[in-house]
Amino acid sequence: MPFGPQWADQTWDFSTEAYGASLHGASSDEDAWRESELLLIAEQLLMIEDADPAAAPGSAAQWRAYRVAVRAWKAGNGDFPFGTRPTSPAALEGATA
Repeated sequence: MPFGPQWADQTWDFSTEAYGASLHGASSDEDAWRESELLLIAEQLLMIEDADPAAAPGSAAQWRAYRVAVRAWKAGNGDFPFGTRPTSPAALEGATA
């Protein structure tokens, strides 16, 4: 058992004998993911523009639509931070291959 919760908004769950999820912690993690993903998207769009063969699967339009969805993944979005993140064009193509 840890000495205390990682975040102040975590409560002890007696049924699992563990601290519950933290809205603050999950939001912080998702904010960091969003920022890193926006950098990756920018790089992918440049690679597509340059016809780089190392670019991940997906068209420029798909990556731009994904960028819009990632930008919307923040506080105020009904599913944030515990819902399902937007899915990249590369992951979608991998799922259908």
